[in-house]
Amino acid sequence: MVGSSQAYPQRSKRAGRVISLEDRVQECMTRSENGSPLPSGGPEMQAMLAYIHWLSEPHPEERAFVGRGLEKLVALTPDPAHGASIYAVQCAGCHGKDGAGSRRGAPSMWPPLWGPESFNDGAGMNTLPKLSAFIHHNMPENRKGVLSVQDSYDVAAFIMQQPRPAFNHANDRF
Repeated sequence: MVGSSQAYPQRSKRAGRVISLEDRVQECMTRSENGSPLPSGGPEMQAMLAYIHWLSEPHPEERAFVGRGLEKLVALTPDPAHGASIYAVQCAGCHGKDGAGSRRGAPSMWPPLWGPESFNDGAGMNTLPKLSAFIHHNMPENRKGVLSVQDSYDVAAFIMQQPRPAFNHANDRF
């Protein structure tokens, strides 16, 4: 979220129009979090926007933040069966054998990757290129860099084969 405040408004390919930071927060709530939109202008939305603005304040005494977004990976042909075996060894310890995430406290420390509590099929992570890139650059969290690009594609393909909630098209405006 660092730097997001200055990045909006911006054109959204998905929405086909220029969106505000509030619109982007709503996208996250309804797609990636598989939840309901926050009341526009309500205290929850105001708190989210204030937090993002605070995170985005310049701090000249600190090192510049780099790395917003995901680096694209070269496109590869995934092998979901191989991804399942990698998931069992590298991912299940945190995200669970059933992909439901781990509840070591509230909220969950490690999010669900499939099932009714996971991101829905309208989320950006529900695409092979984005999920593969995220996995490659960020997972496993305690041993980043151990998965090859191919392994990352394979794990992503396995995860994408699993059931997840459908995006509620009543929220298409986000």
